[in-house]
Amino acid sequence: MSSKIRDRFMKYIQVVKHELKKEKASYDKEKLGMPLIPFTFKGIYDLRERVIYLENTEEFEKLIFETSKKYKGPKYRVIEGPIKNFFRRSEYYFNIYFDNPVNDESIFDLFESTFERSKKTVKYYAILEFVAFDKDEIKFNNFEI
Repeated sequence: MSSKIRDRFMKYIQVVKHELKKEKASYDKEKLGMPLIPFTFKGIYDLRERVIYLENTEEFEKLIFETSKKYKGPKYRVIEGPIKNFFRRSEYYFNIYFDNPVNDESIFDLFESTFERSKKTVKYYAILEFVAFDKDEIKFNNFEI
């Protein structure tokens, strides 16, 4: 099953590369060959619009479907948000758009390991400065107050 996800992943990133390079080429042509400056409003706006388009392509839908079959079961829309977050937070779109080097195999390994995590540790911290207790010392299994 992992090979199906890998195939869908690789097909999707080929679509991403094609579309983002096409978008960048049109920008370069529009600006008469001037290099694209990453943090201009035009560059970021164009990238955001293109990402929205990419995340509505058939290849992205197929990636969602295959990933959900393996990791989340029949409610495949549940995994759409985490997949979008993966590509956005890994800066994959940004790196492709601005011609930064990207290793597709490493990105896929990271993608797969992200969804294979079965246990998440959540820690909540609270300031106890103004909290009062009846006892001077409270002992728990792993810590004391």
